[in-house]
Amino acid sequence: WSAFEDSMRRRPGQRVLVHAATGGVGLVAVRHAQGTGAHVYGTAGRASKHEYLHTVMGMGTEIGRAHV
Repeated sequence: WSAFEDSMRRRPGQRVLVHAATGGVGLVAVRHAQGTGAHVYGTAGRASKHEYLHTVMGMGTEIGRAHV
C-alpha cells in the first residue's frame, strides 16, 4: 500500500488517467484519485464497463464514453 500511496500523491484539480479502470487495481486507483479531488479519466474495453464507470464509480461523460 505504501508504494501505491507514494505513486498516487494527487492534489485537487489534477488530471489522472487510469488504464483498465474497472480492474481490481484500477478501481482502487479511481477511488483514491476521486478522494483527492482529481479529475479522473479511465479506460475500459466494453460498453458494460463504460456504463459501470459512469453509474457506479461516478465518472462523468464529458469526454468520449464515460471518460473512456
